[in-house]
Amino acid sequence: MIDALRTTGAVRDFTSEAVADDVVEAILDTARFAPSGGNRQGWRVVVVKDPEVRTAIRDCYLEGWYEYLAQAAAGLVPWAVVTDREAERRAVLDAPALAAEAARGPGGLAEHLDEVPVMLVLLADLRVLAAVDRDLGRYTLAGGASIYPFAWSILLASRREGLAGVMTTMAVREETRM
Repeated sequence: MIDALRTTGAVRDFTSEAVADDVVEAILDTARFAPSGGNRQGWRVVVVKDPEVRTAIRDCYLEGWYEYLAQAAAGLVPWAVVTDREAERRAVLDAPALAAEAARGPGGLAEHLDEVPVMLVLLADLRVLAAVDRDLGRYTLAGGASIYPFAWSILLASRREGLAGVMTTMAVREETRM
C-alpha cells in the first residue's frame, strides 16, 4: 500500500488504447468507498464519450491553460488567492502568443485532452457538502475535503488496473460555458 501511495503521480501522457467500460466501472466502484463529510458522497461522475463534448471541454480547458502558462512565465503563482492582481492581468495578455506557439508544435495534454482514452468529469453536489468555512469572507477550502479523497481514490484504483491519470481543474474557469 505504501508503494501505491508513493508511486501514484499525476500522469499527463496517454496512449490511444481504449479502456473497457467494465474497467472504468471497477475503478469507480472501488473509489466510491472514499471518505466524505457526513458520509454523503457529494460527488457525481460523468464518463464523457461523446467526441463533440470532449472537444468542447478541451476548448474550455485551453483558455485557462494558456493564461496559466502566461502567469507562470511571469513568475506568478497562477490565480493565487493572495497575489498582485495587476501583474496577473498584464501576464495574461501574453496568453494568445503562447496559444499560437503551442499550435505550431505537437502539443501536450491540454491540446489533446479530447483524445484521452477515458475522460471522467467529477462534479460536486454543493447541496450536500459541508463547507464549514463558507461564511468566513475568504476563499473556501473545507468543502473540497469531501471531494478530493474520492478523486484521489480514482487515481489509486486506476493504478491498480494498470492505468494512470491526472486531476485537473482548469476547465472550471469556463464553467458557465459548459
